[in-house]
Amino acid sequence: MVNERLQRARIQKQFEVEYICRKTGISEKTYRRLEAGTHTPRQSTRDSLCLLFGMTPEELGFFSAHAQANTPAGVPALPMNSSPSPPNLLDPFSIALFALALTQQTQGWSLDEFLSRVDREMRGYSTMLAGRSFEGTDVERTGMKIPRRDFFQEMFISSLLFANLGDEQYAALTQLFSGDYLSVFEQELASRWAVYHKGHSASAHQGLQLWLGATELYAKEQTSSRQRNNALVLASMGHQLQGSIYRDWMSYEQAHNSYRQSFLLSDELGDLEVKASSLARRGVTFIQQQKSIEAIEYLESALSLLGELHASHLRGYILQALSEAHAMARHDHASDEHINLAEKVLQENSNIEERSHCQLNTTSVTAQRGVNAVLLGQYQKAIRLIEAGLAVYSPNLLRGRARLIAQQAEAYFRLGLIDHAAKSAIEALTIASSIKSQKTIMRVRFVYGLLAQSPYRGEKNVVQLQTMLS
Repeated sequence: MVNERLQRARIQKQFEVEYICRKTGISEKTYRRLEAGTHTPRQSTRDSLCLLFGMTPEELGFFSAHAQANTPAGVPALPMNSSPSPPNLLDPFSIALFALALTQQTQGWSLDEFLSRVDREMRGYSTMLAGRSFEGTDVERTGMKIPRRDFFQEMFISSLLFANLGDEQYAALTQLFSGDYLSVFEQELASRWAVYHKGHSASAHQGLQLWLGATELYAKEQTSSRQRNNALVLASMGHQLQGSIYRDWMSYEQAHNSYRQSFLLSDELGDLEVKASSLARRGVTFIQQQKSIEAIEYLESALSLLGELHASHLRGYILQALSEAHAMARHDHASDEHINLAEKVLQENSNIEERSHCQLNTTSVTAQRGVNAVLLGQYQKAIRLIEAGLAVYSPNLLRGRARLIAQQAEAYFRLGLIDHAAKSAIEALTIASSIKSQKTIMRVRFVYGLLAQSPYRGEKNVVQLQTMLS
């Protein structure tokens, strides 16, 4: 069946198929199959199209057509308009299956839509179960006593995080109560980091405090030092995730507190890699606060802690951040030196598994060179490098894309290319608003401030940008 909604949206927006494919990274063949209704889009494809069109999955015709696609084997299908029966709360595994069934039913939903549904379901069941001593009853998990309401909520949040990352995660969900709790904690943390890297900070934050409490309680009750230490490493990286989310929200004091907690836990363990990553992320936070001297201090300390450890992603992350901090301080030679070192480190093919959750590659180095060039006032060079970086930058990493385009907008303005500056600012704002990236939105406001003070403030695209920001 032809997807008339998607087809109509393309016509209304006056988008050429070639333009859509270039902006989203989808092949022309795949896109035409989507309009023909013969192809089920992946979550990342849906997200990219929704972002470009500024419309919901349902408005683009994906919800009804594909809500039950990709059903995992062994899970009974649900009718489209039916709700799964409430679980027996005396049976934790039935809660997992209930959450799994609900997830299956809402495959076409975004993470935020799923969370809203979970909230509604939770309120309904809380009312229904009020007469069953729900509030005062605890459920035993790994020898811990967790209030049943919190346990139920954690179960839902875990399920949606696993489901959001693809069908391969269903196995992890159905094994939640198999006994290997440390692996469950580890899998959930990895899922949260992946969701965060895609730009969904609010979703990654949902239930994170509960996860941290459960992980630290698990560590406290272990008699095996190995199990305890592994759990504390997870908790430390959980605090770093929390700090990164607060940093994105520009809650810098809370971000520093979370990184400080991570450092204290890793210091207790003597884990140099995790200690270094906590210092590095504090350094990046100082960069966002425009405090280049403090940033350099923390990043140098992180690099020193790493010593000879083989952690190429973390080392590259630190060196790349140092290049930006030095560019911000107008140390052009030091900036070039550190970005060159970062590129060299990231070209090494290390098979050693890292725990820092730093997503870095040589592509990000190219884009970083462009950011540094903006800070150093080398605007022609900046535009060329950022354009080259964006051409190969993952469309799923929305936060990074928005930031780069916003930096590009400033470079265009400095060169007097007003229309290009306004268009880039609009594109950056569209992406940043969709993921609520406050720092990039503030950066776009800065660019608009420059445009508004120029003789070109009445230009069509500048006025449109003003409208979007108001």
